[in-house]
Amino acid sequence: MWDINRYTVLAFGVLVADQMFDLMVELAMPIGASVMLFGAWFGVTRFDGPSGGALDTNGFFTLLAIILIPFFVKFKMRPTPDPLYGFGISLLIGGLPGNLADGLRVGHPVDYFVLGRAFNVADAALLTGASLLIYRLRRREHGRVKND
Repeated sequence: MWDINRYTVLAFGVLVADQMFDLMVELAMPIGASVMLFGAWFGVTRFDGPSGGALDTNGFFTLLAIILIPFFVKFKMRPTPDPLYGFGISLLIGGLPGNLADGLRVGHPVDYFVLGRAFNVADAALLTGASLLIYRLRRREHGRVKND
């Protein structure tokens, strides 16, 4: 049975934080408005429609979420003493349904942070989670992770 632990709370927290930020941006900013922090380097922009340009990736990411969430949940349920593994999987489990919820709610992921490209909390969680898992796998290949 699924036990509620810190990693489950983290995954749920990522999903909730992503949806809260999405709604705050949608309610507080008119379409096309920008608030740039640190000059033109980083800011918040409310886009009209998908921020990725003409490419509609909602169907792809919906399918990806439907396929990967059960896969990640299965691996999350494996006991492991390695916090990188639990943290990385939890970020992936929280980020995928965040973008899926956006797709179901408004038809596309709601991106608002701008740092070269537009992204949201779920995207940041996905990138961080994937990076942690890649780092962990590289450590295991070099014999630095034990008890796997």
